[in-house]
Amino acid sequence: MIDMMRAPLAQGGTVVLLVRHIASIATNSENEGWTDLYMNHSFDPYTIDMGVEAFAEMWIAALCGEVEDFEEINDSDYRSTKVH
Repeated sequence: MIDMMRAPLAQGGTVVLLVRHIASIATNSENEGWTDLYMNHSFDPYTIDMGVEAFAEMWIAALCGEVEDFEEINDSDYRSTKVH
C-alpha cells in the first residue's frame, strides 16, 4: 500500500491523505465534478476537486501499492495528485 497521497481541494489548496484512513467517498451534492472524502477520524468530509470515478481509481491503485500504476493514473488525469 502507498502510505500517503495528496489531492486538490475544491476550494483551493491541497490535502495530504493517509491512504489507510480513507473510509469512504461520495459524489458531492453541489457539484458532480467534486468528491466528498470521508476519513476514519472525522464526520466532516474533505471536498476534492476530482470526480468520484477518477479519485476511486487513484485510491484503489494506492491501496494495491503499485507505485508504477499509481503514477500512470496520476500522469493521465490529475498532475497535482502525487504519491508520497
